[in-house]
Amino acid sequence: LSFLKLYMLFNHTAIQLNGTWKQERVSDVIVLGGINDPDQTCPSCLVPTTTARITITETGNMFTFNFTDMMVFPWIDEVMYTLSHDENKTISHVARRPEGMIVVVETSENIRATITMEAKQGVVRK
Repeated sequence: LSFLKLYMLFNHTAIQLNGTWKQERVSDVIVLGGINDPDQTCPSCLVPTTTARITITETGNMFTFNFTDMMVFPWIDEVMYTLSHDENKTISHVARRPEGMIVVVETSENIRATITMEAKQGVVRK
């Protein structure tokens, strides 16, 4: 993404990202008022991780989570989820690799389930 301008309304403040950046370079992003703001006491700190959580209760074998309107950057680095159901047997389930801002959980058969999905971005691995 080049010369991207992303505006988010948060506590009546706009966040604007300008310049060339990509998923591997989140640490180059400075969020004014964030933990890596050079005017604060920790100028060498990394950009904080953005986390969003969605809970759904549905019947099916494919459960789709859309984090498009909840995150700062247009990708997901990590997901973690819980799945509960009332079936009296073991049900296999898996979260598929995120596609952009969409995550799908698949189950081995149709069930009524409550799933809570947490997505993170800005995760810096060393």
